[in-house]
Amino acid sequence: MSGQDPRPHWRKSSYSEPGKNCVEVTWTGRHIRMRDSKFPERPAISLSDRAWAEFIAGLCG
Repeated sequence: MSGQDPRPHWRKSSYSEPGKNCVEVTWTGRHIRMRDSKFPERPAISLSDRAWAEFIAGLCG
């Protein structure tokens, strides 16, 4: 056993407001995972580093 916490550390945008639409993200070492902050028990979406970069570029572009 490595002693590392197997639970992901989810991060929420500093711009998010309580009760509003927001996503949380975490990095697993191989993929970026994204979930709805209002429903954290639902499955997360997993993206490759490349897909994440394309997603962010599309938001900023």
